[in-house]
Amino acid sequence: TITPALIASLEAQEAVKILLKRGKLFRDRLLYLDIEEGTIEILNL
Repeated sequence: TITPALIASLEAQEAVKILLKRGKLFRDRLLYLDIEEGTIEILNL
């Protein structure tokens, strides 16, 4: 399935943003990814 690769890609993207100190991080937010429905939501914590 594509799910592990997709999650790894998102994690790598966050790591690059931290290392480069650029971009908006997912701090205090939750990425809700519903692969079956094909929806993505960002929830504030």
